Amino acid sequence: MKNTSKKLNAFTLSGLIIGPILGSGIILLPPLLYNNIQNNSIFIWIGICFLGFLFALVFGKLAIMYKGDGGVPIATKEVLGKKYQLLTSFYLIFAVFFGPVAVLLIAAQFLQEYFSNINIAIIAFGIYVITYLLFIKEINFIGKIMLFVTSITSIIFLLCSINILSFIYFSTSFSIF
Repeated sequence: MKNTSKKLNAFTLSGLIIGPILGSGIILLPPLLYNNIQNNSIFIWIGICFLGFLFALVFGKLAIMYKGDGGVPIATKEVLGKKYQLLTSFYLIFAVFFGPVAVLLIAAQFLQEYFSNINIAIIAFGIYVITYLLFIKEINFIGKIMLFVTSITSIIFLLCSINILSFIYFSTSFSIF
């Protein structure tokens, strides 16, 4: 009998996908953009959201068209050949290798405020160890954790947004003249 507890379903896969989008695209990117380009950052953020939507749409359609555990490299091999499959795999490995390191260093910068006497590299390494310990669990378990955490984060964002908008609406008098 096949063990399906290690496989992802739509529920757990959503948890794994939403986490990086919420973390990098909503929590980290807007303040970094605003610090660098001020008021024009909203246009870049909207553009990134649009490109992210197109990216998700293309990958979703590829996953439906070319089913299998290999993901995007399977679709690339079917459409473009073995050479491009290897190139795609190479790019994905580098994205998976360097992306989390950048996120860990940014997270360490935020945590350094609470641990000011500890080197930022040591904080980032500690986060890495915790992340590694989580990843030795089954992927299905990690997807559930990520979905729970991102759901709580989304609820907090929604409540904060409602609070801010209601404060602006009720504390500002609008006048045409």
